[in-house]
Amino acid sequence: MTIDVWAEDKFKKPNETMGMREQILMHRRRQLDCYSDCLKHLHEAQRTWTMLIDIDEYISFNPIVAEDGSGKARMKAWKEVNLGNLSSVYPYKLAKVLSKGESRSREETLMDARTRVPRAPFVNKKTIVDFMAEEKENMPFNDSSCIVLPRLQFGDKMEASKLINPNGFDANAFNTLKYFTHHMNAQNNVNGPGKSIVHASRMKDLKVINVHRINQECGGRGSAFPNYATSLFRINHYAGSKESFLLKEHHKHNEASSRRSDQGKTFDFRAKVDHAKSFDMQGWIQSFSNDVGMNKAKELLRENL
Repeated sequence: MTIDVWAEDKFKKPNETMGMREQILMHRRRQLDCYSDCLKHLHEAQRTWTMLIDIDEYISFNPIVAEDGSGKARMKAWKEVNLGNLSSVYPYKLAKVLSKGESRSREETLMDARTRVPRAPFVNKKTIVDFMAEEKENMPFNDSSCIVLPRLQFGDKMEASKLINPNGFDANAFNTLKYFTHHMNAQNNVNGPGKSIVHASRMKDLKVINVHRINQECGGRGSAFPNYATSLFRINHYAGSKESFLLKEHHKHNEASSRRSDQGKTFDFRAKVDHAKSFDMQGWIQSFSNDVGMNKAKELLRENL
């Protein structure tokens, strides 16, 4: 693992007279500049797919089982896919196209690709990188420099007891292993705008103008809210505990704000989701430990032992 760290001295620092909202805006401008510098660095290094997400976000597969609906509906959908009965989980037009081999639209092609997205990926030993390597000649990886992925908001209901603790690790120390309840898997203001993965070496425009939709290479107006039905991956966004949530100054500001735009960013708005559960992230520690060795895994995750 290579970690490059560099310092920037070109930014103005907040002063004592500056209000919190001004400080937040200053931070966001600086964030965009840092993202741009990082993207330029990766472009020059000819790096490929890179994700631009926050530390409380994790990239995950977005299988058909994660469609909006109850647990029973999800199980039924997967059963139908396994039996090849695509018409029960896909629009009639796509089912007809798949059965007759007719020419497909981009949307239909991506919906078809979603049938190849693995379930229980860590049990099946399939990583995001593995899947992208297998699909590199297919949409969207063969013709895109930027892909905006939908976000899915997870709440604060702790459910680590549903998981057998990995040897030597405490499941309660990991957001991905103790929070499983999430919001509806759809475009809405709770999940918010998506986040991007970019092919750094393909990018022509290296200026980041928005943390959700990097720039025009990610699509035009509305592209920050991608269609979850055609997305092969998603970004799981964790509210965490209220204590950890309020450690961030801008979250404290939003809690006290009377602005309508800030109300959708409060802890209760994000953390009290209760639509369905997803256990897709289970097994990642075992897989990680197998890949790097138990001793190395414990060294890298020592704060979570």
